[in-house]
Amino acid sequence: MSTESTPTEIQESLERPFTQEALRVNEARGLTYIPVSEVIARLNAVLGLNWEFRVRSNEVSTDVPGWVVCHGTLTLHLPDGRSVSRDGFGGQAIKTKRSGDVVDLGDEFKGASSDALKKAAQSFGIALDLARTEEAVWAESLAARPDPDPALVLKVRELLESSPAELRKEAKQWWKQRFHGSIETALDSEIEDLLNFLQRPNLKVPVATPVEADEPPGLVDEINDVLDTLDPPAFERAKGHWKKTYGAKKLRAGTVEEQEEFLAFIRLLGLGGEVE
Repeated sequence: MSTESTPTEIQESLERPFTQEALRVNEARGLTYIPVSEVIARLNAVLGLNWEFRVRSNEVSTDVPGWVVCHGTLTLHLPDGRSVSRDGFGGQAIKTKRSGDVVDLGDEFKGASSDALKKAAQSFGIALDLARTEEAVWAESLAARPDPDPALVLKVRELLESSPAELRKEAKQWWKQRFHGSIETALDSEIEDLLNFLQRPNLKVPVATPVEADEPPGLVDEINDVLDTLDPPAFERAKGHWKKTYGAKKLRAGTVEEQEEFLAFIRLLGLGGEVE
């Protein structure tokens, strides 16, 4: 940032649209977003080192179970000596395995703080156009959705009421990690997925079969654990990758090298990375 830049010029630079190459798409929700790395790069390009983000709180929520919530403050130091601050609040769902164990709480704290930074940056105009688009797309998608089958909704509610508290809690976390809103606004296919989860809570994923004596059980178990954390679109990509790369053979029939490659692939999927 030049010391001669005016507040108007700084605002215009912050609000400049991002290139298509910088954008990412959440396939599960059909929404376009900008990674936090691009937000940081924009702040650096416009302000250099004359900005700071302070995390005021970042903790597991007591009000919204299964979520980490972060409150942060983004401060811009302008050439005329003024400093302007905006607060942002971010959240991250805590991912769990089918066993109920938390996958990596540190990742959720990181995700919540990144989300808080992005929300604070939006108030300065950074990627604000994408935020508006996201809200509009989500509202339009809800309006366009057909009402779910009342019989399916009733069946889920009855099954939840008759289930142990531990399973109800697990089902609630499972739903939040995959879908948005309540079952009253969900698609029939989404409700059917929840029914399958409730009725077969211990079902193993299709590509993960029992470990035989000549297999490295630690590696296969690790693959199972990572697959458990993937959302439905990522899980389908994982299955497609295995079939395309190694054919119809089961996971247990793969070599150690093949299993290690597959593990690296699904880990990248779980992080939201770009994979072929």
